[in-house]
Amino acid sequence: MSITVANKYTSTQYTFDQLKGRVTVPQFQRRLVWSKQQKKEFIETLSKGFPFGSVLIYKYEEDSKVSLIDGLQRFSTIMDYENNPQEYIDITQEIEDLIGILTRNYPSEINAKSLNSIKKNIESIIKNLISTPNVAPMFLFDTMGSHMELSQYTDSIQLREVIDIQHKITTKKESYLKVNEIIIPTVEFLGDVSELSEVFENLNKGGKKLSKYQVFAAQWYRNTITLNDMKHNHDILEEVINRYEFLNKQREIKIEDFSPEKLREEKVINLSELCYALGKLIIKESPVFYNHKKEDGLEDLANEIGYSTMGIIFGIDNKKLYGIEKYIDHLQDAKFLNSLLKNIFKVFKHINEHFKQYLVLPSQNEVYENKKITNFKFLSYFADLWTRYFSITNDNQIIDRSSGNDLSYSKTLENFIFYYVLDSVKGNWGNAGDSRLNQFYIDQSRNYLNKPKRKEFEDSIAIWWQDRMTNPSIQFDDTSKMLLTIYYNLDKSNSGLKIGRNYDFEHLIARNKTKEIYKKYNLPMGTIGNLMFLDSSINRSKKDLNLYNQISSGENLSPDYIQFALYPEETLINNLESLIQSNHESLQDEVKEFVHHRGERILNKLMTNLYKG
Repeated sequence: MSITVANKYTSTQYTFDQLKGRVTVPQFQRRLVWSKQQKKEFIETLSKGFPFGSVLIYKYEEDSKVSLIDGLQRFSTIMDYENNPQEYIDITQEIEDLIGILTRNYPSEINAKSLNSIKKNIESIIKNLISTPNVAPMFLFDTMGSHMELSQYTDSIQLREVIDIQHKITTKKESYLKVNEIIIPTVEFLGDVSELSEVFENLNKGGKKLSKYQVFAAQWYRNTITLNDMKHNHDILEEVINRYEFLNKQREIKIEDFSPEKLREEKVINLSELCYALGKLIIKESPVFYNHKKEDGLEDLANEIGYSTMGIIFGIDNKKLYGIEKYIDHLQDAKFLNSLLKNIFKVFKHINEHFKQYLVLPSQNEVYENKKITNFKFLSYFADLWTRYFSITNDNQIIDRSSGNDLSYSKTLENFIFYYVLDSVKGNWGNAGDSRLNQFYIDQSRNYLNKPKRKEFEDSIAIWWQDRMTNPSIQFDDTSKMLLTIYYNLDKSNSGLKIGRNYDFEHLIARNKTKEIYKKYNLPMGTIGNLMFLDSSINRSKKDLNLYNQISSGENLSPDYIQFALYPEETLINNLESLIQSNHESLQDEVKEFVHHRGERILNKLMTNLYKG
């Protein structure tokens, strides 16, 4: 039967008891984000009989149950209350009443520590009472009487009072919320599965915004892929398992039929899981850009990277990634998928190795200056290389033109750093990043094949530098830190840096000397002209001193390092610091001239070294 626009859904009221037997929770559902307090507030709302938002369900073909598409947090909180009512019912008064009964005859002998212990034990016993069905009338009294600590305070005189309190608690439990009778407003979508993601998105407007990747997952739940034991298939499967093990730790309602052992045995995942796992593995291959990301914040990032990469491979507009579903037949070929993944990771590894030589920070650890990257900017490097040097045949073969006599692949790689700098100083890759990304693989109107003309490169940096000089600052901007990092890495003699030592970004003219006046005198003290790397151990002792003061105090600093850092001569920096200290009328002109001159020298040398090849 065809469904018209007017009847693509039904709106029904089910009791919780009716609905819980019909509902299964698909694996695409997001992890819970409600706090304990939010859950308690929701249950309190239900106990008062107040209305709440509907849940969305959908019946996939050949399923005996319906899938819960939206409303997981509400539904799972009700389930949690059913299983653990003791965590929601307020028993503060009952605890206080029992403490009063037990300690009535010991007012002067019980210290604060003992009282606190009594309170915790009573709370535990009452929660056990609430969670246990059909308890005997003397359950509370008998349990306290047999308790190692509480028994010393219990006697038969208290029996009637304790029984009364138990009755109050059980009555409160019975009257607080009849969970099976809760009325749940339920919307069941009857339209085609291809429309489900849009429905899902519309229902969540005004609430916690869903990413388009989470929305697609609702639509692709049934697009399954069977993996094999080849390396990259295995890695994908393990990332999916790791993801659900992590999510299960945060759920009160477990993911339907999830079993690591079963997944490893059957090796069946779905399309959305593949895209997520692909993104996660790309992130691992790209530490230059993503080594600073914390594990619990990788879900959305992995989705964006994985889905967009799959869109690039199949030439799908980044704004229309739902089209990836059309290529499910290709991806169901496990041998092809393994070959595809192998080539994807090879390209991302090349990209990472290229940027590593320019963005690595002088440190004992693997740390990079990567704050000027955006996800779409990062993906554009892959898009350009993949689109021009790889293709997929009708019989699922991957043609790789990245090696051989044609050196354009390696030349393109070499050009990335130029465009990385150029885009950073020009402020490209802003809000329309997905549109810009499309130009590298949809219409291919942009590419990185040709190195930017030196004049264009120099002019763009000059405009950025002029703008920085007109803005007062004390904090280092990310572009200045990125440019200084590249400047140091372009010097093959290590610039006098000591291998195996940690270095910090540091002001030449100490921060404390100008932090109170930089706005008044419009001083750009947070720019590359006042920025250098300094050994962390020296930096901790530097404080307001300049390096010549430290050398005089016995600190060993390499002359080569001071020269490469373009550190000012001793008389110059002493003079500048004296002008600042005395608040001299010429301090603005002379300090700005110093910052401008040194910044230009660093930038000119950086551009010269970049264009040497």
